[in-house]
Amino acid sequence: MNKVLTFVNKLFGTGEVLTSILDKFIPDKAERLKYENEIRERMFQITKMEFEDMESARQMQIEALKQDDKFAKRFVYYLSILILLNSILAGALAFFYEFPAMNRDFVIQYYTFSFMTGSAQVISFFFGLKSPNSNNSKQ
Repeated sequence: MNKVLTFVNKLFGTGEVLTSILDKFIPDKAERLKYENEIRERMFQITKMEFEDMESARQMQIEALKQDDKFAKRFVYYLSILILLNSILAGALAFFYEFPAMNRDFVIQYYTFSFMTGSAQVISFFFGLKSPNSNNSKQ
């Protein structure tokens, strides 16, 4: 939560961002502190839910690896490979095939979904991009 606030502070300038924003809308100091604490609590809950979600994905992988069936054991990996191959092949297809003008909106939506949602979710599942990276925090 503090890292999020630090990032927002850097983004909008120095000083306490929550306090400066709430100062403009809520002049009463006691009520402003109540809203500030509520915002901080909600940010904490959101961060906590993201980490619990990643942890449940890791637990799912552990349970899948305990299966006797090879397909059940490797299903997550097969599905991930298919999603990534779909993104790569769809991107390569755009260079070699000219789509009709009538279908361009559909094709753009498909690419956007395939690249942004599919690939990003697979990568974040395996590498946990939502969690802080120790290499980036050393800079």
